[in-house]
Amino acid sequence: MMDILQNLDTPPASKRKVYVQSDYVELTCLIHPDRVLSKSELYAKIAEDADINDQNDYEEISDDIATSHDTQYQRIDEWFQYLGYREAVLGRAYPFELSNDESVLKVKDSFCEHNKLYIYLLMASSLGYFSDTAERQITESFEVLSAFTLSQYLGNRAIVRIFGKGTRSDYRGNKLNKLTRLADDIRERVKPSEGEFDPNDTGDEGLDVVAWFPTIDNSPGRLLVFGQCTCGDDWESKQHSSSYDKWRGLISLSVAPINTLFMPYFFRDSVGDWYRHRQIHNSLMIDRLRFMNLLSPVESPLQMLTDSVHTLINDTVAFVDEF
Repeated sequence: MMDILQNLDTPPASKRKVYVQSDYVELTCLIHPDRVLSKSELYAKIAEDADINDQNDYEEISDDIATSHDTQYQRIDEWFQYLGYREAVLGRAYPFELSNDESVLKVKDSFCEHNKLYIYLLMASSLGYFSDTAERQITESFEVLSAFTLSQYLGNRAIVRIFGKGTRSDYRGNKLNKLTRLADDIRERVKPSEGEFDPNDTGDEGLDVVAWFPTIDNSPGRLLVFGQCTCGDDWESKQHSSSYDKWRGLISLSVAPINTLFMPYFFRDSVGDWYRHRQIHNSLMIDRLRFMNLLSPVESPLQMLTDSVHTLINDTVAFVDEF
């Protein structure tokens, strides 16, 4: 279990993204031996790590941890205030508790299933702190969770499938076979000729989740959803992967699909608006808050994940950092 988490002494480099920094606070609290983290202790930890490590290791984040003491403490204060918003909007589903003065974050004594859902999404947004093996499990299972969440959103009439090339994919074979089957499913046709595809190419062209509403007839044209699932902080550039502009060159789409992006980040500001609305480009965004809300009526929101992923979540919760 000890090789699950790594690089825990390195906070995220981006000082402007409070939602990323706040994830680091939560993860640090989760693996704290006492399951409690105060602003003053976090400040001391960051300051100590900056002193112990060679300055070259911190060149990229010098603006975050090597500035004046007052400035750094103000940032930590902002992170904890932001966590207060998360607690307020999620209520019992939030796996942490803040003190009344928002100076101490504490892990709850016991977890419900929705607390574990939050922790899983926190893990998915913190891949840089997990081993390669754990990262693969998290990213592949994130596609499964995204498909399940989309099915809850769309309702029973919708058909939802995983198109990504993970082990839980509903589409097998090389790229041409996958595209042909998808086109058949949505009553469209593949546009490029067979000779334009490498028979050894098994890629997914950046499409991870698909959904459609069947019609009584078999004619083209039905309500479609194309989705991209990403756990990286470079999600903005990936929105095009499942867009109509990208896919109309591959499949004769009679109707433009609703382009959807699934991300585990809590992409909100302190009042619940999008953190940076201009970063969202013609996409239906499903961030951590929407995952939590859409799955709130589900008794076991992680039911679609494998036993190995459940074990990974439990091992992360049980992990203790030397601090």
